[in-house]
Amino acid sequence: MNLRIACLLLSIATVGCAAHAQGVTPSKEALSAKPIPWKEGSLNLVPTTISHLQVIITPGFERGQHFAWFMAGGRDVVQVFSASNTDVDEMTSELNRRYFPEEGVPGDKRSFVIFGTYKGPGGPPDPGPIGWPELYVVMVVQAAFDVNIAQVHVDEARVEK
Repeated sequence: MNLRIACLLLSIATVGCAAHAQGVTPSKEALSAKPIPWKEGSLNLVPTTISHLQVIITPGFERGQHFAWFMAGGRDVVQVFSASNTDVDEMTSELNRRYFPEEGVPGDKRSFVIFGTYKGPGGPPDPGPIGWPELYVVMVVQAAFDVNIAQVHVDEARVEK
């Protein structure tokens, strides 16, 4: 195994353990986020300036429904979408076109990661007027935080070539 890869994996594990020890506290915005239905063009609601975007997919209330939590930098909830399996496919295509255009953009170091599950139903309770359960949001934000750490390390390793 390449020493550089071994060091990268070790640093990801170390930082991940430190992050878990600290814990991640969701913001008021995260707790009160309201999902909106995904439709073509919804990606326009997500700023193009986000360098490291995490999309955390969680199960919905019924079969085939998912929630896509768009997070910036592993901490900030940008938008939550309600989406079907087909919508998640479309979402991925739109993200690919934005972050990895065919013509390429010199110096563009933006990236995205999609992380989650396609199981269900059995997701969270309906957020209703009081918002999401705090433990559920903690799980989503912690996943985005951990994925962001790995994403930044991988991006830095790719650029250092």
